Amino acid sequence: MCARVMFFLTIYFCGIFANAAPDDTVIVPTTPQSEPTAPSTPEEDLRLKTMEITHPKAQEKSLSEQAKYTEDKSFYYPYKRSISPRVGFVFDPDKLRDNKEVVFLFGFVFMLPSDSADHWELGFDVHTGGIGYLQFNRRWVASHTEKFRPFLRAGISSRMKSEQGFASIVNQDNIQLRIGFGFEDLLINPASAAVGMDLGIGMDQTFLAILLGYSWAW
Repeated sequence: MCARVMFFLTIYFCGIFANAAPDDTVIVPTTPQSEPTAPSTPEEDLRLKTMEITHPKAQEKSLSEQAKYTEDKSFYYPYKRSISPRVGFVFDPDKLRDNKEVVFLFGFVFMLPSDSADHWELGFDVHTGGIGYLQFNRRWVASHTEKFRPFLRAGISSRMKSEQGFASIVNQDNIQLRIGFGFEDLLINPASAAVGMDLGIGMDQTFLAILLGYSWAW
């Protein structure tokens, strides 16, 4: 009987000590160690230093898209150059006096590009009878960014006669002073009606030309 009691007590106290004993084990969390990286090269450092973040540029509008009414209801005409085919009537006092003849012309004028209201012009006209006129003018445009654009022009022209050949260009008798004025008015973007009047004054010829045509700008 005593042996059973002693066995029971031994089991009982062993269980108490087993549950009461603190667990002194400390679990230290471990962190994964990263693998060592190779040192960067000077070329790589330079590339990183000079690297720029670029933003996409806004698409630039075409000139035809820029031609529009502004917030204050005025029209903006953005074009810098144009070519103007034209026809006209030439009143030469000598021919009117002799046989009452009115001469017709057809030709064109190319207005060179400029960011200001002043432009250089190159032109060529052919009068009935086969006489050509090579022109070099300066044009001053008022309100050059609006639909209605009056202008003045002045320059020189050289009368070209077939019998004189190329020498007619430099022959001083064929040189004329040109003075003119007119206007252009936008009809259908980018085409404008062009109306003008030119006075040609030379050594042996003076005439007045009425000009009608259109200009195509870009």
